Amino acid sequence: MSFENSLFETYFSNQVSEKYLIEKLEIDNKDFLDNLYEEVVCVIEKEDSQRLEYLIYALLMWEVQESNTIILLKEKFLDCLNNVLLLEWHKQHEIIVDLLQKMPDEKSITYLYRAIYLKLLYLEWDENYSFQKKCVRIIAKIGGKEAIKCLEALCRDENEIIRELAQRKIGQVREEK
Repeated sequence: MSFENSLFETYFSNQVSEKYLIEKLEIDNKDFLDNLYEEVVCVIEKEDSQRLEYLIYALLMWEVQESNTIILLKEKFLDCLNNVLLLEWHKQHEIIVDLLQKMPDEKSITYLYRAIYLKLLYLEWDENYSFQKKCVRIIAKIGGKEAIKCLEALCRDENEIIRELAQRKIGQVREEK
């Protein structure tokens, strides 16, 4: 099982095939998720943005290859992804939110709410607030009391786009109660 940066670099530069990458990563190995998790923890400690990108890609590849992934993914990575979502030194926030959307859990609500207010330099150009809107939508999708509490706060947000979306979503969440 190899998680070396060079493996990903050769893949992204079209020097090796996806099949080769999957074989080297040993995605079908029963210990893949455990080993990948350990690698992610090390990357977080080192704040290595490029390596985190590669490891998140490996996680996405595993998710595509395996069945029953949501249960295993949630069991192994939910807390880690929630925490990594709030770290500003990387550029994987949108992908992490996409992964959290696939495994909606009340534990993620506070993290998603806080992520809306991150000042991410690489997303400053986005005047449509697509990352923030995605967070609001997932909070609403998860639902429950904590989601309503966060949406109520967002209904008073100074950002008109976030405020209006929260106002629409809170009505849907309250109807589902």
